Amino acid sequence: MEVTIKKGKLEGEVLAPPSKSVAHRLLISAFISGNKYNIKNVELSEDIKATIGAISSLGAQCIVNGNTVQIETSELKKYATIDCNESGSTLRFMLPIAISVMENVKLVGAKKLFERPLNIYEDILNEQGIPFKKGDNFI
Repeated sequence: MEVTIKKGKLEGEVLAPPSKSVAHRLLISAFISGNKYNIKNVELSEDIKATIGAISSLGAQCIVNGNTVQIETSELKKYATIDCNESGSTLRFMLPIAISVMENVKLVGAKKLFERPLNIYEDILNEQGIPFKKGDNFI
């Protein structure tokens, strides 16, 4: 088979597939900013749902409409339980954020999630005199 490609002009729109990695960061950045944002083209995987739940637990108002997530943060909570489900990204992103804005936080999730290495966080928190307790399905 022989194919010939001729010079031409392309027009139109290309929609890149959503990135879970970028979505975590956008959701959390919107939460931290304290402003109101609409984040479009979000694929609502279980990990992304965990991050939406996490920032909601910290005080964000999140409205999901199709593949758009509207986030607005007005007042941060002082105490919360954050369910990370099975999302390592949610756990690793939310742990430092939660301890920096809250007086008391408990992160929970699937047992396997807490079998992953968290030594760096434990070491840093212990050095800072911040209580850190790890169980089968919580920090």
